[in-house]
Amino acid sequence: MKKRGSVDPNSTSGRRGSDLNGEVPEGKVVMTLVKAKDLIKSDLIGKSDPYAVLTYGLQQHKTPVVKNTQDPTWNHEAPFLIPDGDDQTVNIEVFDSDKIGKDKSLGSLNLDLADVVAMDGEEGRWYPLEGVKSGHILLMSDFVDQFGNDSRGQPSSLANKDGSLDPSRNNRKDSSDPLNKYGLPECSQGMPVGKARFNIIRAKDLIKTDLVGKSDPYAVMKYGKQQNKTPVVKNSQNPEWNHEADFEIPDGDNRTFSVEVFDSDKIGKDKSMGKLDLDIADVEDMADVEGAGGRWYPLNGVKSGQILLSSEILEQVGKARGNVPFDALARKESFDPLESGRNKS
Repeated sequence: MKKRGSVDPNSTSGRRGSDLNGEVPEGKVVMTLVKAKDLIKSDLIGKSDPYAVLTYGLQQHKTPVVKNTQDPTWNHEAPFLIPDGDDQTVNIEVFDSDKIGKDKSLGSLNLDLADVVAMDGEEGRWYPLEGVKSGHILLMSDFVDQFGNDSRGQPSSLANKDGSLDPSRNNRKDSSDPLNKYGLPECSQGMPVGKARFNIIRAKDLIKTDLVGKSDPYAVMKYGKQQNKTPVVKNSQNPEWNHEADFEIPDGDNRTFSVEVFDSDKIGKDKSMGKLDLDIADVEDMADVEGAGGRWYPLNGVKSGQILLSSEILEQVGKARGNVPFDALARKESFDPLESGRNKS
């Protein structure tokens, strides 16, 4: 895609969705969420840790978290296949990532799909966030239809970026599922294809499940039909595992990785010491954020207990993008800030 940079426009002039007479052609629109400015402060102390979620129909994308700022820069691309059912609106909401409790909204924006397509090829455009006293986001978009053309009927710069939308291909799937209209693999939209590698590093402050003595904790991680188990650590509420677990992705339509800690008992059923569910988007964020040491997550369903995880995505880019061999793996390193997790119940 031809980058237009994150230059702030001095005006909001340009083609509007009305120029398309409300009609949106089939194809793919790639929205670029460049940055935000003047976001509200949701914390009493310090600045926010903003990220944004873009949703259209059944498709959703999430930007990385940017730490300690009211003016984050993301430059995050979010591709959407259109149409997606009868949905005509793209929703963008900015959140403040919190370690504990629910992430607070920093404002939202609803855009008509025709307006998004009409932004094709333009300089970035600032939009005010709704539901808050201040805050703007800078957006750009590019569009390619099913014949490889942009919104003006000219050859699109996106046409040969993705083999699934190459206009020379005539073997696209005839499917009512918008995620499969262009021959994309199941779950490829918003899902990496390859391998997710976790390091289950350690836990701390685990609950005591035995009346006498300490626990013998181990952790089980599941994704789809896959499962991986750490060794048991004897007599500790603060076990250290440093256990590596690999999962092939995608696994059907599953998006959630589950981690549960148990107390190993010689007699009877092993007792749960808390669990954690992570969406694939959270796993990708964990792998993208720079830092060191992993990320702490509070365990759910218990009074206390946290688990320290790190991850990396070994992405089989060739399976989702037509220009790279199928066996190529693109590594996303797992450098993660310590103590920056948030509750995802």
